[in-house]
Amino acid sequence: MLRLFRIALHNDVPFPMSKTLLDDVELTAYLGRYFVNPSQYITSDPESIRERNAVCEALTDNDALTASLHRLHNASLPLLETASSVESEPIHMIGNMIGVRQFRDAAQAVIQTIGTCGQLPASLAELPAKLTILLEESYPHNFDEAWNKYASGVGKTGSLAYRIHFSDDLTIYAIALHDVNRKRYVSSTLLNRLINTENPMRVDELLPLAYQLGKRFSHVEATALERFSHSVQQMLIAQTAIARNQLNVVERSIADEIRVFVEELQFALGMVQYAKASAKHAPCTCYAEIRGAEERSLIIRKMVHPLLAEQADVIANDIAIQDGREFVLLGGVNRGGKTTFLRTAGAIQLLFQMGLPIPAASAQISPASGMYSVFSREENTELSQGTLGRELCEMRDVIAALDENCLFLGNEPISGTSPMESYLLSRETLCMLKAKQARGIWVTHLYELFDDIGQLNGIPFGSKFDCMHTEAVDGDRSYSIRPGIPRKYSGAREVFSSYSFI
Repeated sequence: MLRLFRIALHNDVPFPMSKTLLDDVELTAYLGRYFVNPSQYITSDPESIRERNAVCEALTDNDALTASLHRLHNASLPLLETASSVESEPIHMIGNMIGVRQFRDAAQAVIQTIGTCGQLPASLAELPAKLTILLEESYPHNFDEAWNKYASGVGKTGSLAYRIHFSDDLTIYAIALHDVNRKRYVSSTLLNRLINTENPMRVDELLPLAYQLGKRFSHVEATALERFSHSVQQMLIAQTAIARNQLNVVERSIADEIRVFVEELQFALGMVQYAKASAKHAPCTCYAEIRGAEERSLIIRKMVHPLLAEQADVIANDIAIQDGREFVLLGGVNRGGKTTFLRTAGAIQLLFQMGLPIPAASAQISPASGMYSVFSREENTELSQGTLGRELCEMRDVIAALDENCLFLGNEPISGTSPMESYLLSRETLCMLKAKQARGIWVTHLYELFDDIGQLNGIPFGSKFDCMHTEAVDGDRSYSIRPGIPRKYSGAREVFSSYSFI
């Protein structure tokens, strides 16, 4: 089976993650521009990430090779579709012949293009040999001869017209292809070479009519001509059956070999589209340095969210999560960029684990074995458990699923009760996360939690906590996130004033 990547894009077990994760980090619509069902391509295998990085970088730097692979992808899709078709019309047979030829031509073009590219990643460098084997095994040795004999002059099909030759006694002695798409067919040899004309058939033998046909069709009633046309069509179908069956064998042979390859090729082309768009909009992009799982690293310099990268004057921030500093508690003023910071870190981890370049100046990231998010949401009145019940159920399930190499993203995850109870429940939950040796980010407005950091870090086992906060000077938000404990000032009064209450 033909493959583009050495390491499969899909695992037998899907990547463990919250159902709402892509929505929570605002990547669903963004990644949907480039990939179909992007979550299926998230991997925790560092070698797979490394291979995807290499392929993406090579294709992004080589427009000719990317264009050649794009043509091969486009030629593959109709071939996959027609291989499962049961159409028997001659026009479909010609269309299928064209698809088989176009795929072969596109594959040969890829082989030639790679031959001129110089050094490439192993996945791409091995592709010409794989394509050559596929073409040799799937196409008959006399394919060119057969093509020139039966289909020369056909580029694509939309409509066909036939010329029927018959004698004065209405004996059919030849049927030829006259034009394709209202353009005269070059050789007029496709169908009359396939049709057996050694035993001419009379019209009245081919089609029993209720009365004797005249020698001029102008005197034949429309219904009789329609029946005559139908019978000729049936004869064409019958006479081309052998050629059509032979063609189907070739089509299915190729289709069975390229199904996985076409999906991988579509993913690779999506990576290139994403990489070029990201490079165009983001202040800077890079391929993250892949760190070992034991380092538990999420160290990023000048990161921005890919959606915000499309806007002017975006503020870049840094984050440093690593072994011995695994969990960040983030607080600060309202509308100061806390949630955006959280989403950016989560989005970059996901982009990294899809093998994509990230919108940042530099990064050292360990693949996460799973990613889970618990975000404060609007209350669902259809649920009997209420907001707090939903939050606690989500948190219970997440804590049960977490291991030390997972990444947790919490955006005010326990807020569906009074501030005092929210603080007590949050503190207890942080203790559970610490015991699970979790790493991640917890966004909160509960300043009392920051007062407990020293006590939590004093416990000799489990994760260590660090503090970060948003900056605001004289009420002006900088949207910069800095290390340290936030001031007990939320900026709520300024927000209140902005709504013209005071």
